[in-house]
Amino acid sequence: MKIKTVSLFLFLCGCLPTLTHGWGGNGHRIVGAIAASYLTEQARATVTDLLGDETLATASTWADEIKSDESYNWAYRLHFINLPRGVEKVDLARDCVGGDCVVAAINKYSAIMADSGAEREDRIEALKFLVHFIGDIHQPLHVSYADNLGGNTVKVSWFGKTADTGPFGDFEWNLHGAWDFGFISQRTGSDWVALALRIRADINDLQLINWSSTRDPEEWANESYYITRQIYDQLPKDKVLGQGFYEQHIATVETRLASAGVRLAALLNRSFSGMTVASRAE
Repeated sequence: MKIKTVSLFLFLCGCLPTLTHGWGGNGHRIVGAIAASYLTEQARATVTDLLGDETLATASTWADEIKSDESYNWAYRLHFINLPRGVEKVDLARDCVGGDCVVAAINKYSAIMADSGAEREDRIEALKFLVHFIGDIHQPLHVSYADNLGGNTVKVSWFGKTADTGPFGDFEWNLHGAWDFGFISQRTGSDWVALALRIRADINDLQLINWSSTRDPEEWANESYYITRQIYDQLPKDKVLGQGFYEQHIATVETRLASAGVRLAALLNRSFSGMTVASRAE
């Protein structure tokens, strides 16, 4: 990757001054940064108009940050979709009653964001939700089983630890958390920018075409669900997850982050300029 491309990428992800530390948020920041690097000129201008000084990377964690605001309690179920164990694929009539799931949320907020006649604040909120939810739907455990809350009740040992300490206090390792932030932290620690740059550099033209042409969030969810079923099939009986489990799945983690970033860019480009993805950076 040329220096010019690296500089542009860092500018677009809003991470030139400092690196951001955090648990769980780094995956979303990576998705936002990758998406920003593929925006068309018109889409980039519209995103800047809506977000102001924020970037897609910095705005990507907003939907998690508002969980502490009781007025947003209604949005909790929009981060995931849970399925009964043993089914083959997502069924929105069964799994998304009332539109309370990540698939319906992406469709809803895509329409609001693209509507130039909608209230500006509604469009801004819709964009922030979308940046996050498109990341969520590509995380396999966000399309998982209802009976264990997407792996949250599956306690595991992660590299020798059953509990750990993060910026927000002590927590117990579970399968969901391992996929939310364990893999990414194990890969690069707090330096999510380095991982984002490497993932972005490895995206090839065929992936770019294939990912950007797959537009249906329900299809994205079924991709994640297929991976989820593999994860459970390959989960060690003792639930001790270490280097072997990490090496078995890290490529999938990075592919899901990459595809989420490309698809987010494609959605924004279509919404704001009628194009799919910008050409690869020079």
